[in-house]
Amino acid sequence: MLRTGQTLGAYRIESMLGRGAMGVVYRGADSRDGATVAIKTLRSELLVDSEQTGILARFRQEADIGKRLRHPRIVRIRDYGEQGDIVYLAMEFVAGQELGRLLERQPNLPVGMSLAILLQLLNALAYAHAQGVIHRDIKPANILVRSDYTIALTDFGIAHIGGSGLTHTGDLLGSPQYMAPEQLRGEAVDSRADLFAAGVVFYFLLTQRKPFVADSLAALMHRVLHDDPLPPSAVNRTLPAAFDGVLRRALAKDRRRRFTSALEFAAALRRARSTAGETALEPTVIASELFRRRPASVPPSERSDGAELDALADRIGELLRECVSERATARRLAELNETFPAWFALADRFAPSSAEIAGRRARLREMCAGEPLATLVSSIKRDAPLPGRAMRQARGDWLELVRLFVHIHRAAVRLGEGQAADLARAGLIRELAGAFLSYAGSLNRLLFSDDSPQLTRISADLMRLDLLQLALEELGATAEVNHARQTSLLFAGQVMSKVNAMVRQFLDHRDPLARYGVAGLLVEVDELIVLADRLLEGGAEASLAEPVEPGGAVLPELVGNIRALAELIGRELAGQAADRFSADAGRVPDAAGQTLFVGRLRQLGLLYRFATHLEAVGRIDLGGLAAEVHGFLRGLADRLLLDLRALAVGERADAPAEQLWVRLTAIAELAEQFGWLELRQRILIATRDRLTG
Repeated sequence: MLRTGQTLGAYRIESMLGRGAMGVVYRGADSRDGATVAIKTLRSELLVDSEQTGILARFRQEADIGKRLRHPRIVRIRDYGEQGDIVYLAMEFVAGQELGRLLERQPNLPVGMSLAILLQLLNALAYAHAQGVIHRDIKPANILVRSDYTIALTDFGIAHIGGSGLTHTGDLLGSPQYMAPEQLRGEAVDSRADLFAAGVVFYFLLTQRKPFVADSLAALMHRVLHDDPLPPSAVNRTLPAAFDGVLRRALAKDRRRRFTSALEFAAALRRARSTAGETALEPTVIASELFRRRPASVPPSERSDGAELDALADRIGELLRECVSERATARRLAELNETFPAWFALADRFAPSSAEIAGRRARLREMCAGEPLATLVSSIKRDAPLPGRAMRQARGDWLELVRLFVHIHRAAVRLGEGQAADLARAGLIRELAGAFLSYAGSLNRLLFSDDSPQLTRISADLMRLDLLQLALEELGATAEVNHARQTSLLFAGQVMSKVNAMVRQFLDHRDPLARYGVAGLLVEVDELIVLADRLLEGGAEASLAEPVEPGGAVLPELVGNIRALAELIGRELAGQAADRFSADAGRVPDAAGQTLFVGRLRQLGLLYRFATHLEAVGRIDLGGLAAEVHGFLRGLADRLLLDLRALAVGERADAPAEQLWVRLTAIAELAEQFGWLELRQRILIATRDRLTG
């Protein structure tokens, strides 16, 4: 893993943004112009031989496409390079989060905001399609959302370019939940496949439910190919029915019945919005202005008289009173996020005397400073996450209060009340930082309270610790956030020590009967590893700033123990897979055996992923572990596919086939997590061929 200050080509590493099994994404600075960039790295030593060619080709394709696409809603690629065993892309830095993560934190986005996000996506797709580029992997993970709710489309690694020979008819790359039927069938695709995927994203935004869901790839593909989802208004009764027809057309099985272009799709959405009525849609940051080629903050009216300024101020005051006296909500925050900039934008171009503007600024300042700030500070302190508080409340309402404070603080500073606002912010930061450290200490004591720590409680309480750190990030408390991340990193070392002790005790046990206790052991180890992984993610940036190795000498032993445990799980899985299916003999695994198989497989993936994270943080040599895991999964998939082919298509063997498909689905999910797209595609194609005969 690269450290702060190291260079990669022309780029200086500043911090780590995230990591996966195949590499790390860093924040960096271009030494040539000082621009902030995101640097996506691919560690070639973690690529297995059979996957290298395809992965590297798609990495280079992402660079080539990203360089040629110049659009404000598409992440721009600046550079591609290779240095040692690291291949990297330097791209535009987007200060935001994946749409999927946003929906986890804010699951009930206002309808208008969801509409605005999709309209931006369609704008980006219209441009890409005009350049002859079909994305082919539109999904929430590839849509980045900034704090002002503008988006940036990324990851063109499996895109199709007119005249390109990288992809071929019959390929099955992408995410099945978002694939168009013709894409699943392996047919040649055009821009309408992207529009289908955009429709799936919009359905998810409106309903918090994907239109096609199943337990196995086979069942999922069957639903995409043959089943129509429920209308969105039937899933979410609060939705205007006007969008049902738009989505029915976007998700049509026959692409000839879909929209012919992204622009036609967008026009249909605007008509549906008009039919629903503006009052039926919550105010949004950008819903109406973004696509009129005007700044989002400029209100729709072009009047420049004081009446509009006063009307906006009245609305701000009303929203503040509602939030302070009741509870902040996503809808209210979205409207504030729109209305504050709108007021300032209008004031900046206001023609009358400066005295008149000064008077109106003073009126707005009274609303934003003093009592509202003081009331919010006390509310946030009082309601800060504590052990035993309801998770739902802690995850939602409390964090919304913090975000409301940030809105008011920014406005107050801009209005000239910076000192009072800054004092309130400083006091709140001190309070929350102290709560974080105190809470981390209590959790650490709980971890070592006895031989069987209260893992369920620790995991739940860690969620609240995450919220405190997230609040500090929202408040812009850089020093306190770094301290919190360092604390998380040290806490992770303690958790790893606990894992090491438990696994060592199990592996050293000489009684063969004790091996039957592997299930109970793995449950606890799983929970601890998930806990440690979350802590490592939380402390990632601190690990770059300080050369800390969590667990110290524990790390090498832990990696070895994880490897031994993974081998044990592998032997168990191989034994289960060897018990071959036979419909004629009536040998169909029971539900318990199926659950055990899939659970063990996911445990194997968890252990491998955690080991790669340890390798990144502690610079531990995994010594070919990637190839070992890949080889095992490939062999397991081959055996299951052989069993699947042995079942004649059309015979009454639905149960055995479904059992095989569930197992293959679990392998495909792991392959996707680790970036082994060729292995995943092998399973998808076999499943597709089985379905289509």
